[in-house]
Amino acid sequence: MSPGNIVANLASRTIAKSQSHCPWQPTSQSALRLYLPQPWADDPARRAHAGVPDGVTFQTKPQIALVQIRAAIEAGVPTAAVLADAGYGVDTAFRDGITELGVAYVVGIQTSTILWSPGTEPVAAKTLERARAATLNATLPPQ
Repeated sequence: MSPGNIVANLASRTIAKSQSHCPWQPTSQSALRLYLPQPWADDPARRAHAGVPDGVTFQTKPQIALVQIRAAIEAGVPTAAVLADAGYGVDTAFRDGITELGVAYVVGIQTSTILWSPGTEPVAAKTLERARAATLNATLPPQ
């Protein structure tokens, strides 16, 4: 697929969220959204001083990104895959939202994240502990 088929390359910035769909022109922006931290969202005086509109509420960065991805798809941006770091990949609702949109994704996750194949169930924690113990025992040298 051509570079133009990438729907979103999510980049976290201190103040804003950007979404770029033109990898060969990294300055091209299809969406720019202010990230309002929870303490700011909950502080009326700070909001008033900064001029934050009343309709702007707190949303996590993965929630903002999912809204932007939906908007890009609705706007007809060609889709192929969503790329995101572990800050987004650890958010199950974010991954589920992308899946519901029918878009492939590649996201970072933490090493503690448990994954399973579609159509299967997660392995119980006790089974995982036994599997890790069996693997450890198999790698120990004979006594």
